[in-house]
Amino acid sequence: REAGKGDAAQARSGDAASNQANIAHHYDVSNAFYQLFLDPRMVYTCAYFEPDFHDDLERAQADKLDMICRKLRLKPGQRLLDIGCGWGALIRHATRHYGVEALGVTLSKEQAALARARIAADGLSERARVEIVDFNALQAESFDAIASIGMFEHVGLAHHARYFEGVRRLLKPGGLYLHHAIT
Repeated sequence: REAGKGDAAQARSGDAASNQANIAHHYDVSNAFYQLFLDPRMVYTCAYFEPDFHDDLERAQADKLDMICRKLRLKPGQRLLDIGCGWGALIRHATRHYGVEALGVTLSKEQAALARARIAADGLSERARVEIVDFNALQAESFDAIASIGMFEHVGLAHHARYFEGVRRLLKPGGLYLHHAIT
């Protein structure tokens, strides 16, 4: 077999084992690797530069997190789900600045470990948590707001319907969903 052949098909199969393997291959290389080029919060997706433009990536990523929270109209006491939460920047920001209770889900052990450590260091453990689980495995949960920022690319075309059915099942009536995909 040619090197790499079959790996892409396995990554798109959508079963739990191949999803876990795909994410581990991509994100569990080490947190130190990603710290080389991401902002201090470790936001993996594009930044948002306000109209007054500045050259500060850290500020642009904070602006992006705030824009997401505003678009979701987050209020104290609401529940937020961050699907593919990465290193937890959004749930930490939303918990600290908007008073929500937040759950981040990821399939990456490295991301979860750092996110949990940062949540604890920030004193947010009472209102924010990260679980290593496919969001579709969440059963008895419901959320006022759900964000999916730059993880949809991992879903695979054949699994889009199941993905959106899961979001719909977890979102409370009248809740808001923010979908940001890298296309």
